[in-house]
Amino acid sequence: MNLMDKWNALGDKVVNKEMEALVKQIGQAIIDGAVYVGHTLTEWMPEIGAGIVVVCAVGIMLSGNAPKWLARMAIGLGAAIIWLTVK
Repeated sequence: MNLMDKWNALGDKVVNKEMEALVKQIGQAIIDGAVYVGHTLTEWMPEIGAGIVVVCAVGIMLSGNAPKWLARMAIGLGAAIIWLTVK
């Protein structure tokens, strides 16, 4: 190996360590953000489910199309219940 190959190898090691440290920090920040969003959604899911029921009830009153709004309510409320019960 000549001197330029040694310098090149050293540069590759430095760049790899910097990239590893940078990517690790970004990945950890993304994971922490996703966990925070998941915990926040779980904390507010009862209110979200109740809001879905209220919106669908208003939709039934205004449109008179109960089957459409009951189906939407069943899907929304079912998703909220599943979110809260799955661990």
